[in-house]
Amino acid sequence: MNTATYIKEVNNTPVLFNIDNARDMANFEALQAIKMPENMANEIFGNNTRYADNTTCIITENSGNAEFPFNVQFDASKIMAKPQTTRKLTENYLAGLGMPSNKFIRFTPYSGFVYTAPANGYIHVCATKVNYKTTGILGLHILDENKNAIYSAEGHDHTEIQAWHDCFLPIKKGYGCEFYIQNLNSPIGRFIYAEGEI
Repeated sequence: MNTATYIKEVNNTPVLFNIDNARDMANFEALQAIKMPENMANEIFGNNTRYADNTTCIITENSGNAEFPFNVQFDASKIMAKPQTTRKLTENYLAGLGMPSNKFIRFTPYSGFVYTAPANGYIHVCATKVNYKTTGILGLHILDENKNAIYSAEGHDHTEIQAWHDCFLPIKKGYGCEFYIQNLNSPIGRFIYAEGEI
């Protein structure tokens, strides 16, 4: 089935949707969404229909066209990343959205402290050992929405060295990170946003 382009008023603003299955097409038509004629969509978008949305299009009303009362201007330069192939879109570009960004929030962790992630991203924490005669321990436990520990990272050292402890874990939005810190000085914590969250 070919993709069909619909426009539906949402909060008095025309919003463009691309639908690729009969069930959703029927649902949109039941909601009085207006289908763009196929020849018009081909002329405006060419092979870029999948990139047509409110970030790449300017939509204005055109009361002179009873069948499709909108003007749509498509700007291909606003496509965030136009891949050469569908495989590149799914494997490279989308994977990159999950990588760490340069935007972060600092916090000070301590044993028993739970930091709740405001978005998808990463927890990074580091600290130095109190002195070489003690064993330093740094533990991170990622908790799901029900406060169950689902994965963790822990580091400890031999008593004869002055070690630097460092942990880095991915975390989903709304999940918590619980800390266990023993015999470590001045722990520094950061929540680092994923690229796709900024």
